[in-house]
Amino acid sequence: MSTTRLSLTQSVGNELGRVSGTCSAAGTTVLISDTSTDSPFDPDDENTLYKNAWAKIEADGAATPLNVGEVRRVSSYSVGVSVTASRGFTNSTTTTQSYGIYQGVPPARVATQKGIVEYINDTLRSLLHRELTLITLVTDGDMETSGTANWTASNASVTKVALAVLVEHKGGLGKYVLGVANTVANGYATTATMWAGSGRTFSVIAECYCKIGTAKLQLWDATNSAEIESKTSDQTDWRYIYLEGLIPATCESVQVRLIGVESNASIYWDNVSLLAEGARRFNLPTTLINSLAVEEFEMWSGGTGTASSSADAADYEIDERQSTPVFWWRIIDDATGANRWRVEIDPTVPNDRMLLMRSLRPFAELSADTDATDANADLVLAGTLVRIATDKKDKALLDTWLPRYADALRAYQPRFSKRIMPLRPV
Repeated sequence: MSTTRLSLTQSVGNELGRVSGTCSAAGTTVLISDTSTDSPFDPDDENTLYKNAWAKIEADGAATPLNVGEVRRVSSYSVGVSVTASRGFTNSTTTTQSYGIYQGVPPARVATQKGIVEYINDTLRSLLHRELTLITLVTDGDMETSGTANWTASNASVTKVALAVLVEHKGGLGKYVLGVANTVANGYATTATMWAGSGRTFSVIAECYCKIGTAKLQLWDATNSAEIESKTSDQTDWRYIYLEGLIPATCESVQVRLIGVESNASIYWDNVSLLAEGARRFNLPTTLINSLAVEEFEMWSGGTGTASSSADAADYEIDERQSTPVFWWRIIDDATGANRWRVEIDPTVPNDRMLLMRSLRPFAELSADTDATDANADLVLAGTLVRIATDKKDKALLDTWLPRYADALRAYQPRFSKRIMPLRPV
């Protein structure tokens, strides 16, 4: 289950004395007023209770949200009524805004003082998760890079679509697919131009879902502006399609194009693979920590499902795909190379297979309150509090949370496997 950065920040703050509420009256740029019955501001408080704490506007229900995410130091507290910030928010506070008062550690960095969100990201960088990664010459072939900057649209609009909003997806990789919606016939999304050696055969594989119209997967000769090979699918479910293309003698570079044939075609695409026939060394993702993080390689075939009713018989129902382990010799580490990590594989991966790597990698940092992580929330909470306690030399807090962090690590943190070098098959 995903957890947002704001939720994690609030959970950590709660352990350190955070209180929260909603403005009960309009304030000023420096005043947060709350006299509601559920206000954390109590008439029996000391007037210094929240002095030097930090106030954060955490949400605003207005049509145009204001001040959300801004953090200010509290300079004074009017018992049971309001807090006054030492520096103004961008706009006056309003009754649609909710706030949090953080004690001990600010929710975000204030001047030179480290904030909770930095401790959260420190924790996330230290935690690992297993990931299945497509090995391909296509940048963003797995569609998991944020945004569509790696895909150029022609007579179409391209968007990244979360799998959670789709009725069905059987691809098994990541959280996003690429949506290509035509404005005229034969609109497409294309990769960047990639080098291709003339006389070599390249295989292209992709998964597609024809929401409307017909999908065409095309290997394009970018040197001579000509098609090398293409295959189509008109199925309204997820299909695995592949083609093989012999690079012409005069071709120096290629592109992969994801085409919608009809003027109203709307196609979802995922897992676009481009590999050269006979290749034995493959560049690995730059996100790889080190060679020991690699657990295994495997091949995915298209399965044995019913072939498409279109003219091309080389697309299959991907829910019947087959996965086969790949024997590999070694991981090559070239610390000064453009691609640090490469794998050497034997035997060669067949043309109609995808090549994938299963490895361990750190969780990504969260850059905004709305960003979410799949890391276990209890593990992140405990790890963050341990880091805060260590920095603050707070022995009582450390004694409380270090055992809980150790238990959570044992329960939720995957371990590096003891890697045994695969042997060449007999």
